[in-house]
Amino acid sequence: MFDPAGTGTSKGIQYKISLLEPILGHYHRFTQIFESQLAPGLQANFLWGIIDVLLKLTAQDLQALSKIPRMLKSLGYKVEAFKRHYSASTQENADQVKEACFDIQVRLVQFFTTTAKSLRGGEDEIQNNKGAGQDHRHEQEDPWSRLQCEFASTNQALSETLSRVGNLVIALSPPLGQTSSLGIASITQQVSLMQLPTKICSSFFDRESTFEKIDQVLDRDGLATAFRSIALFGLEGIGKSSIAARYIERKMEEKKYDAVFWVYGETTASLRQSFTDVALRLKLPGAQPNLHNENLQLVQNWFQTTDCKWLVVYDNVEDDKLLGPYWPERSHGKAIITTRNHNLVYKFATSGLEITSWDAKTGSEFLLFLLKDNIGRDIQSEELSAIELA
Repeated sequence: MFDPAGTGTSKGIQYKISLLEPILGHYHRFTQIFESQLAPGLQANFLWGIIDVLLKLTAQDLQALSKIPRMLKSLGYKVEAFKRHYSASTQENADQVKEACFDIQVRLVQFFTTTAKSLRGGEDEIQNNKGAGQDHRHEQEDPWSRLQCEFASTNQALSETLSRVGNLVIALSPPLGQTSSLGIASITQQVSLMQLPTKICSSFFDRESTFEKIDQVLDRDGLATAFRSIALFGLEGIGKSSIAARYIERKMEEKKYDAVFWVYGETTASLRQSFTDVALRLKLPGAQPNLHNENLQLVQNWFQTTDCKWLVVYDNVEDDKLLGPYWPERSHGKAIITTRNHNLVYKFATSGLEITSWDAKTGSEFLLFLLKDNIGRDIQSEELSAIELA
């Protein structure tokens, strides 16, 4: 696969391909289940053959080298999640879990075959189309755009299969108090998964109606398995971040969620670092402080496959293009966005809620609240001083 002369370029390519070894281990454990547990005579030779071809083609294409490994990793984490589900399955759901295993195998073979064909023949297809005298300007983007669509479809199909298997296993999981092998929740304490902003406004007042509206959106239909989100939008300094912070504090006190995360959404750098912090806090296998792209994929896969009830806040997001890669893929969690850009409501969130300034009555009540708070602190300070003097 590599240049035996050992040039700098070939060494770099070889190193990038070698980083996939742990992921290939995920596929190996999955295919062991496929070959030994489903039916006599089933083999995964074709899957491994097409993966070998795909890796060789990837090593010859720098653009593919930046994209294909990420796809392999994403799908690899899903087959590893299936293995965990399979280990927790029982005789009652064995047939359905095995059917899911077969479905995953078929989807992987289809996607890897399509990808290999795309890498091998995409350019020829473009040239043939041009030779036919047709205007195919957007076809120049077709090989990769089509491949990305195919990957998204495969990723979605595997996520749905995992969700179906996960629900089967959960339905027959041990009662509370007994150990479970599923998910991070079984090995991590709730408090260690609470990640709040470093600065929270101490003089928080009212907003009860706002909390109720957020609940109505995030808890609509009462479905814990449905992904729902809300965008809190309004003028700068109106209190969007403080509302989100106080809301999640309340929910943690109510033990509504197993995991809560705060993501700083101002820039690409802050988003990358926030997701790295989440990956490290979750202690996800493979998470490292400097591997931001890998950490992003690890967290995205955790969002899709975990049994935890989680909530993530994306604070101060203004650019929808920056948010896109970090927005949860279809899953069962909840998300809150705080932003001045109301257009994010239509592109990402399930619903939007405008945060406005108080009316005169509420504003007056807030001033009284501040005065009482300050007077109370002054009285307490005077009492302490008097005690010290006495």
